[in-house]
Amino acid sequence: MAERVSVDALAVPVALGEPLVGPAAEIDRQLGGLLSDAVSAEFRGRIDEVLPLPSAGVLGARRVLLYGVGRTEDLDGQRLRHAHHQMVRRARAYGYRRLAVLCSPPLGPEHLAAVVEGSVMGSWELRSRQTAEPISELEELLLSGFGEGRDADAIAAQELGEATNRVRQWQNMPPNDLTPETLTRIARQVGERHGLEVDVLGPEELQAGGFELLLGVGAGSDLAPRLVRMQHRGALIGGGRSDVRLALVGKGVTFDSGGLSIKKAEQMRNMKGSLLLESLDWGAFHSYSWACGALLARAHARTGDIAKIAGYCGNSKVLDHALVDFAEAYADQTERDHAALVAAIKQGRVEAAQRTEPGSAEK
Repeated sequence: MAERVSVDALAVPVALGEPLVGPAAEIDRQLGGLLSDAVSAEFRGRIDEVLPLPSAGVLGARRVLLYGVGRTEDLDGQRLRHAHHQMVRRARAYGYRRLAVLCSPPLGPEHLAAVVEGSVMGSWELRSRQTAEPISELEELLLSGFGEGRDADAIAAQELGEATNRVRQWQNMPPNDLTPETLTRIARQVGERHGLEVDVLGPEELQAGGFELLLGVGAGSDLAPRLVRMQHRGALIGGGRSDVRLALVGKGVTFDSGGLSIKKAEQMRNMKGSLLLESLDWGAFHSYSWACGALLARAHARTGDIAKIAGYCGNSKVLDHALVDFAEAYADQTERDHAALVAAIKQGRVEAAQRTEPGSAEK
């Protein structure tokens, strides 16, 4: 029984605008209505809301941790992972090392994977490379009411959460630690562990393959770039076509000048605010893409202040000439590209569809 579990805190989910029911209501009854009083007052059940309450020795847990999951109709895997990620982070900040999660509406047994993944992701420490004292580590996570015999499901979800944390840790490493050679070694270890074919292209192979842009970026570093190709040759599922291939392309950037030569020092902090796109699921990636598009649209909704632009550029003509030279070179390259495309069409190497304007003859 959840009320008898000896842990630092028993985490109880709360949906926005809904009363406590099921196991949560029973816990509330044992605590003399303490939880429902909080829900009707200062705690609403919004995403990111977390509220610790004393158990007064009535429960095995020292504290009850109310955490919001938002509206029930909006509940999906991404929101559940985020809610439990935030809940665990807050629990660690409070010093809780042993945590139990109560399966109570709106949570059901079918949500076990998202609960475990999010909780494991919340155990990752962003400040692991800082000298400040880190917050408590999560030592044990207990699941109450999610069903018996689900060890395999819990382990699979735990492995996914840990894999996400490993990628986040790599992304958090500075380039002098996570060099191209280091990332290559990690890829080989992953390949050996899972029986994958691993090919690594070094500078000579990249040059022969025409990877000029990759080599161009790598030229800014003393360490040569690498391109890692990992292949899994599995059996066809359901009689699928043997000529169909699935490719997942990731950008493992260990060095990027990032505009160091064109940004002022005080602007460099803005380069640290991006998300790790590889760790987002489709729903989160779609929302992030929409937000980026909306931000760009707003940023370019008006012409910049001429005086401010002039002040930023300074009195020198160097930038003026550079912009003109770039524009002319870009225009020349565009003409060459168009001529090459027209030639390829005439030679039959590229197919081109004819376009018909409304109310006009075919062109």
